Amino acid sequence: MNINSIKALSWLISAGLTAGLGYYVWDFRQHEEDLLSRKISAEKAREILDSAQIPDGPKSSLVEIAAIQRAYYFDPRNKNLPNLLDWTGAKPKVIVAPKPVVKEQEKPKVKPLKDSLTVQMVREAMGDEIRSEAWISYKPASGVQVKPDAFLSRIGIGDALAPPMDGVTVKAITAKEGITFSFAEEGREDETVTYGKFDTGVDIYVVDKSNPERSATVDKVPTLESAMFRPEHTTRIGNDLYRIGSEDALDFSKDFGGILAREVKHRRHYDPKTRKYDGIELVEVKSGGRVSAHGGQSGDIIKSVNGHPVSSLSEAITWGKNNQDKYDKWIVVVENKGKERTMIFESPPNDE
Repeated sequence: MNINSIKALSWLISAGLTAGLGYYVWDFRQHEEDLLSRKISAEKAREILDSAQIPDGPKSSLVEIAAIQRAYYFDPRNKNLPNLLDWTGAKPKVIVAPKPVVKEQEKPKVKPLKDSLTVQMVREAMGDEIRSEAWISYKPASGVQVKPDAFLSRIGIGDALAPPMDGVTVKAITAKEGITFSFAEEGREDETVTYGKFDTGVDIYVVDKSNPERSATVDKVPTLESAMFRPEHTTRIGNDLYRIGSEDALDFSKDFGGILAREVKHRRHYDPKTRKYDGIELVEVKSGGRVSAHGGQSGDIIKSVNGHPVSSLSEAITWGKNNQDKYDKWIVVVENKGKERTMIFESPPNDE
């Protein structure tokens, strides 16, 4: 086939396509209104819908609410910055965290001290409060084992009550308030127990301008001078203050060395800092003995007596014998575990 034949065939095909397209356009124009207004019946539409195939898929899903809130409402982790995907247009909600409720710590319930003891009498030393003293009696509720012959117990400032109440210490003694106690128990406040009121049988008259004055009574209340108190055995009458008993003083004058040998293990105390002997160390004190009754404790280091330094027992005994007629009061400085205390011993008064 030559080139002319190919050209003739191409023109022929083009003419056929043009004629077919022209016929389609002419036919569409002839039936245009009919095609556009054509409708299907409801039965046909229902048949088409019923025959449609709907693919199976999940009908529900579990989505964390926090994820939905972050995507559509706000970001709860950043209350001050609204989420950019918030489609509602509303201002972001601000979640205010509730303030934690802090319960006040309830104070432990404690039994008042007045339920455990009774203050029978107080003696306030106005010039030297450390010498004030009081007498108490323990109630059964205290749990204190009281000796049958011991009705009253004497206490002074700094003294602890009897076990099992030894965590309670006398802080102050006044005639107006009574006895103020402090507690080793942490957080417990001081407590004051006053003495009871007694019916003395004495009439007290209130005098004003409308009533005549009454003369004062001349009756005097008998008093006991403290200086006249002369116990047989050494008695503690204050904080580190002792009244030497008459019998104890006699026994010490007869057998001082023997009492110390039987009741005390002692040695000279050597100070490694000064490299000198500076006192008498009571290594062990027998409980319930004469030395213990005079306030001696294991570990005590006697440093001086009435200002005179002592470094050996023989030196202290010699100095005491040579000066026993010069003093009626003996001031002993004692050190124990690095803390010093001053003990005062008053000689028993004479019979004069």
